[in-house]
Amino acid sequence: MGICTSCCGDGGGGADALGSPGRTTGRQQQQQVNVNQPDANTRRQLQAKAAERRLKETESRGLADPEKVKRQQKKQADLDRAAEQTYPSDREGGLRWTTG
Repeated sequence: MGICTSCCGDGGGGADALGSPGRTTGRQQQQQVNVNQPDANTRRQLQAKAAERRLKETESRGLADPEKVKRQQKKQADLDRAAEQTYPSDREGGLRWTTG
């Protein structure tokens, strides 16, 4: 019907007429997996490093100097802590409004 099937192989799972491999057996697939996959501990370490890298990229997205922002945030937190120690909010004596 005019369909070219030479690239599909013989459909039987073996080599086609040119000698190129068709499907791989289960054992061949297992060997390929072992070659391409690192062990579980190495894979966990790589995933942890990639996650840390993604977090750093996300934090610094759109910032020219991310370290400067971190310093400013730390400075603001220190100022807030100092203000809280100087003027505790739990005691009376703040501003009072009087009407009338």
